[in-house]
Amino acid sequence: LCPCHSSLATIALAFISVWVGSDVIAATPAEQTTRPNVLFIISDDLGDRLACYGDPVAVTPHLDRLAKKGVIFANNFCQFPTCGPSRASMLSGLYPFENGCVSNKNEPFSKSVPDVVSLPALFRNNGYFTARVGKIFHMGIPDGIGSKGGDDDDAWDVAVNNTGYEASLENWKNATHVGKTQRAGVRVVYDNPDIDDEEMADGQGLVDAVRILKENNPDATGKPFFLAYGIYSPHPPMIVPTKHWEATDRAKYEMPFVPGNDRDDIPRINWHVKGPGFDFIPETHAVNYSHAYYAAVHFVDELAGRLIQELENEGLADNTIIVFTGDQGFHLGEHGHWHKSTMFEEAARVPLIVVDPRQKEKGKKCSSLSGLIDIYPTLCELTGVEPLHELSGVSLVPQLSDVHAPGKEYEITMGAPSGYGIRTKRYRYTEWRKAKRGPAEQAMLYDLETDPHEFTNLIDDPAYAEIKQELSEKLGSAIAGGKASTADAPTDEFLPKQDTLPVPPPEGAIVLFDGTDTVEFVNMNGGPVDWEVTEGSLVSKRGKRRTNHIVSNWHFRDADIHAEFMLPESGTGNSGLYIHGLYEMQIIHSEGKDKVGESDMGALYGFSNPLASAGRPRSQWQVYDIRYRAPVRGPDGKITKEGSITAWLNGQKVQDNARFGEPRSNYHPYRYGTTDYLQSIWQRQKQMMVGPLFLQDHDNPVRFRNVWIRPLDDQSMRYESENR
Repeated sequence: LCPCHSSLATIALAFISVWVGSDVIAATPAEQTTRPNVLFIISDDLGDRLACYGDPVAVTPHLDRLAKKGVIFANNFCQFPTCGPSRASMLSGLYPFENGCVSNKNEPFSKSVPDVVSLPALFRNNGYFTARVGKIFHMGIPDGIGSKGGDDDDAWDVAVNNTGYEASLENWKNATHVGKTQRAGVRVVYDNPDIDDEEMADGQGLVDAVRILKENNPDATGKPFFLAYGIYSPHPPMIVPTKHWEATDRAKYEMPFVPGNDRDDIPRINWHVKGPGFDFIPETHAVNYSHAYYAAVHFVDELAGRLIQELENEGLADNTIIVFTGDQGFHLGEHGHWHKSTMFEEAARVPLIVVDPRQKEKGKKCSSLSGLIDIYPTLCELTGVEPLHELSGVSLVPQLSDVHAPGKEYEITMGAPSGYGIRTKRYRYTEWRKAKRGPAEQAMLYDLETDPHEFTNLIDDPAYAEIKQELSEKLGSAIAGGKASTADAPTDEFLPKQDTLPVPPPEGAIVLFDGTDTVEFVNMNGGPVDWEVTEGSLVSKRGKRRTNHIVSNWHFRDADIHAEFMLPESGTGNSGLYIHGLYEMQIIHSEGKDKVGESDMGALYGFSNPLASAGRPRSQWQVYDIRYRAPVRGPDGKITKEGSITAWLNGQKVQDNARFGEPRSNYHPYRYGTTDYLQSIWQRQKQMMVGPLFLQDHDNPVRFRNVWIRPLDDQSMRYESENR
């Protein structure tokens, strides 16, 4: 371009940028010159009992004001109605049945999923200053007030563990109890001491949060911040300063109606926490305890409001995303219960208010279903920070632009012991299973349109048989797939047909071996294979010290992989499919075993045991169908996003979105029996993340037939050896 045309082009591009930018709220946050800060506030045991959610008793002026600046997610649910698992799910972006955290054991989810990066760790790794004040990870309460908590993953530049009046065992003993107890946190206990807010752990936490906010103003530090303020209240014991009791009108509170036969059709297993002090307490205690809860909600509102005001005083509100939420709900006498941990609405519903200064929608309610699991992907999209593992939630950014934008079709909540629940706009359905993929032993079904208080369990009502079947299937599919469905989600499910063999290749598949002339493999030196083709099968020929694998000529990134095989009449038949030459799906005799491990058929070696013993007898053809998603490597060669495998063996799912990072096998072909040819494709693979499929020789011969791949993206190529 000549100079005059160049200037005109610049002006035109600037005009287009302004015009487009005026209608986009957060689609490209990474392009902002200043990355947005994040203020994350979470309150313990706080259901959606706020005035801005329509609660007639709650006095929450500060949160009401916050809601007018953002979007209220009116149908938001936790993924587990207990503190530890709920927070682990939210901070990992995975469901409890994916990250292994299903109790309050205070163990980090990294123990079960070591490659998963927590939300604060991700922001710290991306240049954010991260700080925690109070309870963000579990940190058992009340015993844990003032301690770190065993599940905290040290993802913080600064971490503060506050203590105060409510942390004193002596103060618990002096409070009002229902029943005799030494441990107030798991019983009905309440008190209203005449003390200042700052004498409470939560009040002291506010002082520290304000100090950290001021000391780390990005204008001075040059770094955006991720500040997480965890409020213990209204978690029991319900000890709240007097002024908050006085701010709440107890006369507005009405005891919830509980039919005399309410529990007749509720499975006993639904009541995770049992014992005196939780069920049908005397009315005087009931009213006082509820008053204490709403006083604690007022305390939470005051704390959150003061911190947000300090954010505004520092001039940071225009570039700070604010998230306010709770970790699970709380019963105040509904179904005669005075705690949490059930699979009812009161325990599962939690508030979620999101404020982004750039959003179009302000002061509106979004009725779409959402969950705490959606916070991780939402903050990633709003800030432009890329997650390093596949997240099971969905971003709520579309709803910040339009509260009527399509959202989830349903949300999943898991509960102890072994409860799995699905919540649609109209129904709540819950199953209890002895095993994740086992049959439902007990169940509940409620039509929330006609029975919003969940008084009538419809599980045995023949009029709802089809609804029950539909919800049970959706629940099973969600658990198997690890994601809640969205209304506009793709319907291309990976459900391979393995009952009639051989399986014809689908459209778009690349055939690697067809039983006759097509042998799209080379040996480990890049030359012709010396495996025998007989009776339509390719028979593995053992080399010395695992040096006779064969390598596909076609290389791919993400793909569906199909291979049929038959074990020899004796021996283990130990073999495998090495995907990309790095990740091995085991082929080894394990038919009839009660318990299978990483060295059995169906295992992703080094990463994940089979979900079932799915091997067939030696004389039968067996088949793998594998959906493979490759990991992603950054410019430095390190994995920035882990891969995943879902696999079916002989009609049974044996791997369910199993995740993997760096290979763990000492015997993969690039380490064991490496040749110049393998080194060349390995170097290319590390750069492009495109690699071959290996068929493994190992032990006594295995027959292969009908091997094909179907690329799932455009990253596939033919890669022939020069020696051929």
